[in-house]
Amino acid sequence: MVSKRKPDELLKFIPARDSPYTLVVVYGERSIGDFWTFPDDGTVERVLGAIAKVMPSILTLDDVKRYLESLDKPSERVNRALEAYQSLVKLREVRPGEGLPYKYEPPHLPGWKDMMIGGAIPGLKPNQRNPYFTGGTAKHYRPVINFDKCIKCSLCWEYCPDSVFDVTPDGYFNPALAYCKGCGVCAEVCPVPDTIIMVDEMEFEDGYGKYIDEYRAWKENRETYRKWFESLLPKAQVISVRKR
Repeated sequence: MVSKRKPDELLKFIPARDSPYTLVVVYGERSIGDFWTFPDDGTVERVLGAIAKVMPSILTLDDVKRYLESLDKPSERVNRALEAYQSLVKLREVRPGEGLPYKYEPPHLPGWKDMMIGGAIPGLKPNQRNPYFTGGTAKHYRPVINFDKCIKCSLCWEYCPDSVFDVTPDGYFNPALAYCKGCGVCAEVCPVPDTIIMVDEMEFEDGYGKYIDEYRAWKENRETYRKWFESLLPKAQVISVRKR
């Protein structure tokens, strides 16, 4: 894993497993390559260098160099791998059951008996979401809404690619965070500054905000919610969807 966090911090956000494993952390900025594009940010090279450092029986540093030298920008790529290889790679032996008490539910893949003639699968109506396609703990960022500034324009609801937002009885749009992938589209299309902000998921380690229903929390105590939102403003991330 590429992160600036310590293994014990990261473990709070990793689902528990039934078998032991080794958590390896390479110091650095994490990649957003799991979104719609694969940016050339050096993550692949750093991970290869880290594997050569901790598991030389599987992949040696010479193997990594030979592979990277066959690609474009070979010197730059090799230097990235060497940086990870020579830097302090943090390891943490993880025991069975350690981590987030989150049970992964694999998606149901319909078999041939479940499909209609021609192999078609019924689609969803506009603004409906697949109940099996949840984000779980995969997202890097979550949207946090300042309902006091919301003008109810509905753009977040219309543009969200995963139909995350539920329309409330009084016309606001509440994110169902279990389905959110953290893409940042809602924050980018929102016309009112600092109304939807994207915040690092690791800011919600415990206490208020970890499993919060944002709209409900705002309705129950607006002052507490306002102070919580303002405390997150300095931590907001700028995610430009158009640049991906």
